[in-house]
Amino acid sequence: MKDFGFIDPGFDVKHSSTYYLSIQLALDGFSFSVLDVLSNTFILFKHKSIPTDEGGLAADYYCQYVYDFLISEKAFKFPYKGIGIIYISPYSTMVPLAIFDKAKAEKLFEANHGKMSNIDILSNKLKNLDMVNVFAIPDCLLRILSRQFINFKLYHQATPLIINAITDNSNYKRGLRIYINQNKKIVDMLVVNSGRLMLFNSFGYNSESDILYYLVNIAEQLQNIGPVEEVVLSGKIQLNEILQAQIGKYFKPVSLFNPSEKFKFSDSFEEFTGSGFSLLFNMHSCE
Repeated sequence: MKDFGFIDPGFDVKHSSTYYLSIQLALDGFSFSVLDVLSNTFILFKHKSIPTDEGGLAADYYCQYVYDFLISEKAFKFPYKGIGIIYISPYSTMVPLAIFDKAKAEKLFEANHGKMSNIDILSNKLKNLDMVNVFAIPDCLLRILSRQFINFKLYHQATPLIINAITDNSNYKRGLRIYINQNKKIVDMLVVNSGRLMLFNSFGYNSESDILYYLVNIAEQLQNIGPVEEVVLSGKIQLNEILQAQIGKYFKPVSLFNPSEKFKFSDSFEEFTGSGFSLLFNMHSCE
């Protein structure tokens, strides 16, 4: 994806204390947006790609790219009403709130992913759910973010994905819905049944056929519960009409997970609808 961005001519650094800054750190690029909280309008957006190969970047190289990105952007030098950052990674585990103990978060994480080096273990309480998302982040990345920003909230991508899926599903009284969020080399899938979270998992994939395989396999496991009423797409898959059509052969309807209707885009964004970046534009709902 090429670098691109938009900025509203009304963006005023003197009013940054009424703005909310959202940042997304993915394996193949970084994105950020600024929301004018008073008007619920996104007034700035920018995406920057980083070079990477099929094997991905080592943590120290990735951290260097993040550091260069953060110090090069003037928009990060202003005080904001709030700052939220999404870190995209396959390394997370869901823990029931009833058994979660912050002091034992590392052991809970290792139970699923084993022992990892040079990481910090963090957690997100999922709003309106009795669940905690425990995840890993490279320790070099956390140090860089902590130096750049005084106050910020750090989320694993599963957190806004699940919160927004539950909110979206609250409009339905019945039925199974599968939500798919595609990033480079990582695809997240979650199942919501009548407003309740049933399943969440992240998978590595080498080809788009892997994504279709995971989806069909999950649907088959749900047959005893009921038919899949809808498949909802977010992330890179929103920009891939071929893969959307392939999914549409097995499931109907297939829809796109768009930014919340509570917010709008500046006219300066032209025809940009937020496709491919729905988690970034919906991050404010995690507050």
